[in-house]
Amino acid sequence: MRVRNLILVVVASVAAPSVSAGGVLPELLVDSQPVAQAPPAPQVPPVPPAPPVPRTPRGTGRADWPRDRGEGRTEERETLNKVVKAGSGTTLVLSNLSGDITVTGGPGSEIRIEATKRGRGRDSADARKQLDMVDVEVTDHAGRVTVTTVYRASPNRIAVDYKVLVPATVPVEVKSLSGDVTVGSLKAMVHAETISGNMTAASLGQDSWLKTVSGNVNVSSSAVTGEISVSSVSGNIRAQGLKVRSLSVGTVSGDVEMSSTACERASVRSVSGNVDIAGPVAKGARYEVKSHSGDIRFGLDGKTGFEVSATSFSGSLKSDLPLTSRGATSGRGRGRHQVLQGVFGDGSAQFDVQAFSGNVTIVKHP
Repeated sequence: MRVRNLILVVVASVAAPSVSAGGVLPELLVDSQPVAQAPPAPQVPPVPPAPPVPRTPRGTGRADWPRDRGEGRTEERETLNKVVKAGSGTTLVLSNLSGDITVTGGPGSEIRIEATKRGRGRDSADARKQLDMVDVEVTDHAGRVTVTTVYRASPNRIAVDYKVLVPATVPVEVKSLSGDVTVGSLKAMVHAETISGNMTAASLGQDSWLKTVSGNVNVSSSAVTGEISVSSVSGNIRAQGLKVRSLSVGTVSGDVEMSSTACERASVRSVSGNVDIAGPVAKGARYEVKSHSGDIRFGLDGKTGFEVSATSFSGSLKSDLPLTSRGATSGRGRGRHQVLQGVFGDGSAQFDVQAFSGNVTIVKHP
């Protein structure tokens, strides 16, 4: 028997987590000139398509329950409570896939965890079945109390909300994929991140990093001897009532609002949003503010002197507070750039302001 070409085609399917892929069958193909005595090739049925890979729920603060086929009409809940002793040097690490997280500092030496599982289904029995598909694991090792949400099935109809009370001196690390994150009354370092959700922080006492990709960030009423860093990709950022040595604020497609905030150094950046800074300015403070296509506005009480250097490519520049000495200028610089330079009062604070297509304004704020 002569076979000119022999091709073995193997179709493989990679299974997604918790999803079984369709069966796989080999197919033997022979060229168009088989030997006469060769038996006919067997008929191979087509490979059935693999089921779709479950998608991570998207939304802000709540899991996106199914809206069709009646799969999410009924919700069932189950609450778990766990207590862990917090020793010297303990750090809380909490990670979640879908659901809201609230961490609050307080007295005592225990970490109290309340986890509420939420499941959706066609009926009560189906919803309770979803609750069995998620576990909450708490481990205590080498000074790290780790709280992890473990899914045994697609999280499309399951979410876990956390309320955690920790000693105020315990550092906190929080990571979430879909859900709002709230932290407050904490005297130790805070590192909080969420992909799709809002971030709220208040009464912080140490270095803090707050980050969300799709959501707003609100940080307030905090006195920090070190740094606060706040960032969002597609959300607004609001900072109010802060006293901090260094403040870093950045957003891509949102506005920035700072009020009643005193800091030694501030770095504020927005790509396509406005920046509004209002309130008193500390003596000797340094502000670096940049926006590409948004307006920048300073509302100052006039009690602290400052020196300003502002530029804009196609926007206007204006100061209601009189600028004098040190070569104060207002008008066009090189090319089409607008330039505003000058000193108000003793010039103790410094403003370095850059805009591309937005306006820069300094006004008297009551």
